[in-house]
Amino acid sequence: MTPQDALADGRLADAVALQDEVVRQRPDDPAVRLFLFELLTLAGRLADARDHLRAIESADPAWPATRKAFARLLKAEYRRSHRHRRPTFLSPPPAHAARRWRAARAVATGDPDAARWVDSADASSPHLFGHIDGREFDGLRDTDDRFGSVLEVFAGADYAWIPFADLRRITLSPAVAVLDVAFRVARLTWVEGTAREFVLPLLYPGSHAAGDGFATGQEADWPEAPGGVVCGIGPRVFMVGEEEVLFGDCRQFDLRVAT
Repeated sequence: MTPQDALADGRLADAVALQDEVVRQRPDDPAVRLFLFELLTLAGRLADARDHLRAIESADPAWPATRKAFARLLKAEYRRSHRHRRPTFLSPPPAHAARRWRAARAVATGDPDAARWVDSADASSPHLFGHIDGREFDGLRDTDDRFGSVLEVFAGADYAWIPFADLRRITLSPAVAVLDVAFRVARLTWVEGTAREFVLPLLYPGSHAAGDGFATGQEADWPEAPGGVVCGIGPRVFMVGEEEVLFGDCRQFDLRVAT
């Protein structure tokens, strides 16, 4: 079995072990070491991934910029994994977003007040409508109560939240690389027209710790934290009206806030 076969079967640990052996045999091959870096990143082994990233030497003139982008991604994911660390807000957060953070922090510490903060955030969250890939919808929220009305983003090496209501459009790039199952470049357009590219995490925090299927986006679950707060594991899923939609399967969201 090849590492690629193991990954396709959702056997991430096996893929890592197999690719590690390939790197031992071909330590100077940048492509095989890059694939190991990608696998280690999916597995949540960020320090090991960083070490292999630093070891890659390539004559490709685009590689220095690519390596810097990967290094920023690792830093942002590391910051995201520290659940007691408050995310950056790119503008002063509205009440619902601040309450989401209180809920997320309460979940991380096992505080049953998390449910109260979720209820308060839900009560003050704007109602969204619009189109997803041209299909009309009425109502949008993350199925994970910690996020609900906000979008997780990586702004360079920083971990940030952006309220959905601040955005006019989300355009995801197509999936073309191994890490695209977990992280995807997207162009976000604000209500006032400003646009900027970010990396969006497509798996919920800590998914790698739940098993290979969750780390590779092939399995999903929504266990309840104390107080009944629903937390996602695996691929990010939105509740769109009455339908569950995989975020990573979509290309474009056009958003409006009900008045």
